[in-house]
Amino acid sequence: MQKKVILIQSFVKPSIAVILENQEILNVSLDIDSSDVGSIYKGRIVSIQKGINACFVSLGNSKSGFLNLNDIPHFIEPQINSFIMVKIKKTSVKYKASQLSAYVTIAGKYAVLLPFENSIKVSHKIEEKDVEEVIRMKLENIRDRLAVSYPGIKDVGFIARTNSQYSDAIEVMKDVEMLYKTWQRILEDYNKKNYEGLLYRDEYFPIKIVRDYFEAKTEVIVDNKQDYEEIRRYLSYFLPQYVNSVFYFDPIKSRKNILEYYNVRIDFQDFIKHRVNLPTGGYLIIQHPELGTTIDINSGSYIGDNTFETYKNVNLNALKEIVKQIRIRDVSGIILIDFLKIQDEQKKQEVNKKIVEEMEKLFKDERKRIKIWGFTNLGILEITRQRVEEGNYNKITTTCKHCQGSGYVLSPKYQIVQIVNSINSTIIKLIGSKERFIHLEMSSELIPYFIEEYITNEFYKFLDDYNFKLFVRAYKAYYYIHKYSKYKIRALQSIDKLVLDDFPSVGCIVDAEAWMIQELSSKKMYSLYKGFPLVINFDFETYFEGIKEVKVEIKKVIPYYYIEGDKIK
Repeated sequence: MQKKVILIQSFVKPSIAVILENQEILNVSLDIDSSDVGSIYKGRIVSIQKGINACFVSLGNSKSGFLNLNDIPHFIEPQINSFIMVKIKKTSVKYKASQLSAYVTIAGKYAVLLPFENSIKVSHKIEEKDVEEVIRMKLENIRDRLAVSYPGIKDVGFIARTNSQYSDAIEVMKDVEMLYKTWQRILEDYNKKNYEGLLYRDEYFPIKIVRDYFEAKTEVIVDNKQDYEEIRRYLSYFLPQYVNSVFYFDPIKSRKNILEYYNVRIDFQDFIKHRVNLPTGGYLIIQHPELGTTIDINSGSYIGDNTFETYKNVNLNALKEIVKQIRIRDVSGIILIDFLKIQDEQKKQEVNKKIVEEMEKLFKDERKRIKIWGFTNLGILEITRQRVEEGNYNKITTTCKHCQGSGYVLSPKYQIVQIVNSINSTIIKLIGSKERFIHLEMSSELIPYFIEEYITNEFYKFLDDYNFKLFVRAYKAYYYIHKYSKYKIRALQSIDKLVLDDFPSVGCIVDAEAWMIQELSSKKMYSLYKGFPLVINFDFETYFEGIKEVKVEIKKVIPYYYIEGDKIK
């Protein structure tokens, strides 16, 4: 059996669990926001939408969720303002509300309790019929034995989890008994409460990890003393023979965190970067549109003996990395994989068959429900993977306020066209009015582009013709960049004298933090002086990135939007 190690870093937050198998990363779980999946609430139905066959349920504390009417047992008649017991089926993702189910279940290590039915079921992952029947009989016998002390247990059902097939009947009985007691407490709290709210929360992060991943010949190493004790207590109840498989790692004594000590490199950027290089020279492009996840395989620098060998080898060599990325990113939902296209039909079918077979082997021990649907007519491999909670990608990212999730932003030069058009439109509207100042605020990122465009194309002449004065400054606060889409135009009758006094005069020596923009000019630097645009000329300067502190002598000013100076050597 392959050796499995569970590393749990919870000494510092966020908590991270890394599951290793033969020293390779099998899975990564993050506890940035504790997942609510599996939690049970007393909810109140606030609206019923027959058009989408669903209702919306208030969970208390400003929480709510989406409950499909098909996820309500037949004996419950949903009515507005009526209470209903629900569990969190899937957490909210992006714009989607949490998905609820009134088919409440409680998960244990070896079994899942089904409060609203009395059948005994077996996990779909156990496919052998004879094994399935043995497990079913074992669980039925356990329920019958417990019915002596808990008669009501005959009215609820159970699902035997996959790891129950290797466990002792006593261990399973302890689990089933604990689940039934938990259900009794939940039911009692539900009947007592006269308002919506939480009834039961699933195990906290370290225990969940151990419950889901621990098996024979597994070592658990944890760097938090309290979690170490809790894990040992948990195992002493269910698997006392494995208590000594839990080890405490002291990060203070070791002067390293647990992941560094065991040479496990977890970079959060690995969860979000689009390009993943393959050892052979090819690479993957992974993207997460609203539809699901797309993975595109590229040959990169790899060259085989011929085109067929190149495409075949790149495709097959990419499989292990694809499965690894799906797991460490915790990708779920629809997954579309675009392999390199082989032209010969017979060879293509042979390689595609091999790809599916290898993928099935690599996903053999997958904890989440996964289905490989095969190749579409367009040659795309379709996979679906069960979504229980947000994947690691969604946990550590948020929608970009600039591109709104598209992955692209408008180029600075195009944004300047928009700004100039807005200025001109504003002037036309103000002709004959008392407002004489056009007050323009924009991101410092855009100011150099604006100055170059405005001066080069003599747009300022339009202001002069109608006796308007332009006032340009950078935003004072980052907040404005989001609120005003990088620029804001106002028409004013006057400008505060104190602000006007900030504008420098020719001959002044000023200190500036300057940067270069190669696409604009290799002979200029750009900066801001008290928020006003400053263009800096120099005789010789190699291109640099970032910020450089320089001294500048002011040579030219155009109130109140242009300052030009020379760098002092």
